Amino acid sequence: MIAHNAPILASAKIKEFDAILLDLWLSDSSAEESLEAIASQAFRGQIDLISGFENQALEEACEQGRSLGLRVTGFLRKPINADSLKALLADLEY
Repeated sequence: MIAHNAPILASAKIKEFDAILLDLWLSDSSAEESLEAIASQAFRGQIDLISGFENQALEEACEQGRSLGLRVTGFLRKPINADSLKALLADLEY
C-alpha cells in the first residue's frame, strides 16, 4: 500500500501489515499527523522511518512515535541502499 497523507493512513486497514516504512515527508501531512493516524488504529507492527532530514529530526520523530505507543524500531536516511533496508527489516517478527 502507498499512502500520500495521514487521512489515507487513518482509513487504511494497516493492522494486517507486519511493518510500515514511513517517509517523513508526505505531500499533505506532517510526520506527527502520520504517526497519530497510525496510532489511532492501534497498529502493533514494526515502524521504520525514512527521510532525507538530519538524524536529529529522525530521532525526534522516532521518540514521538514511541510516545504514542508505536513500535518505532529505527530509521534510514535517503538515499537508501538495499543492504541498509535488509538490515533494518532483519528482525521483523512474522
